[in-house]
Amino acid sequence: MCERANGGLFLKRRLMKKTFVLDVAPESWSSVPDAFRKPCPFPAAQKSASIDFNGALLWMGKMSVPLKLPQWALASQWAKVRYYAAADISKRLRLHPAIKELDTHQTKVLSDDWGVGFSLQWLASSFQYKNVEHGFAAVQDLQRKGAAKFLPKKKKSGPDKCPDFLAYDQQNRVHVIECKGNQQGPNDFGRQFKRGREQKRNVEFTNESLVAQRLVTAFAFTGSESNWDSTLRVEDPLPEAENIYYRIETESIEPIARSIDRIVAVRGLVLAGAYDAAANAFPIETQMEGLRGTLLTGQERFVAEDQEWVGQSYTLPFPRAITMDSELVVVGCRTRFGVAPAFSNALTKLKDRGDVLDSFLRETDLQLALHTEVDDTMLETPDAMLETPAEFMKIREEARYASIRNGKIFISDWELLTA
Repeated sequence: MCERANGGLFLKRRLMKKTFVLDVAPESWSSVPDAFRKPCPFPAAQKSASIDFNGALLWMGKMSVPLKLPQWALASQWAKVRYYAAADISKRLRLHPAIKELDTHQTKVLSDDWGVGFSLQWLASSFQYKNVEHGFAAVQDLQRKGAAKFLPKKKKSGPDKCPDFLAYDQQNRVHVIECKGNQQGPNDFGRQFKRGREQKRNVEFTNESLVAQRLVTAFAFTGSESNWDSTLRVEDPLPEAENIYYRIETESIEPIARSIDRIVAVRGLVLAGAYDAAANAFPIETQMEGLRGTLLTGQERFVAEDQEWVGQSYTLPFPRAITMDSELVVVGCRTRFGVAPAFSNALTKLKDRGDVLDSFLRETDLQLALHTEVDDTMLETPDAMLETPAEFMKIREEARYASIRNGKIFISDWELLTA
């Protein structure tokens, strides 16, 4: 049985864990003026890391749904439908050989999607964010509350796009995040980082001490015939005054955290199909002029992680089974998005959408929690031979499951279905 247990541990790592080269630029943290200098959070000796593949795909789907377009909710399934079989089954993060037959524009979409999903999975695991959301949506909410301004552009060239994401961590400090992806290799990082730096530098904080990191990530995904390994490059370059377009004017983390949490709540409701609650509590964020139609699907109740949820469930049978191991054949997947019924009901009945709603959210636990294997650099462990048959079976189950939760209020999960 020890042999099976050892095989089970290897199976878990092969299914969920994908290894890659970690390329950190420590000079980007050390070569800036004192007022903007942050400590580099990554060990200098770390040259490789691993990532939860299922968790990365879940991030891709979860963050791809426009909040004002309920019909777009099936986009949450896009990553699983299109990309689950796109990776080689080995423990290294590599694309399947068939991907090279795609046209350039299709591979570019893959690179962009994976650049977001894999970066968010790794960053959220590394920093244990309390929450993370799209940067522009959070800044818009701050602007409505008088805590942010959109400034006139100071030069004609350069992008005015808001950074991809804003997050806040366990120390209640902000992370500004811009994500890139490519299949050309690490040599293409120079081009991508030039644009990424400009986009990330668009945001200025009147209180810079609120900022923990200003991160630009670029993920290069290797093909089956490439002579280089998939690589994640991370740096934290300095803001530049000529690029500033968004100014966040607050001396406290509180308004920023509340705006991020607010968008998390809207997204969770939309993904779970709780459109009435979302429209009642968050009309500005969800209403779209000219949007008409009747909802064709209803919510369903399900139990996940020892809690009852109400939401949407999508089951996808694969056209052909995928053999991951002699003992594991994957025939499809199931994705679910749920909200705690009591939370949804409370929002539907909420009358005052102003301070009452903000107070309600402030007292609600929406903290991010990842139910995935921890992303680290461990590839083997001598304790593998000590696992019991029960532990082996638990490993097999965990290898097929991933979830992203916000407290006990929202859940997004997916599971591989076996023969």
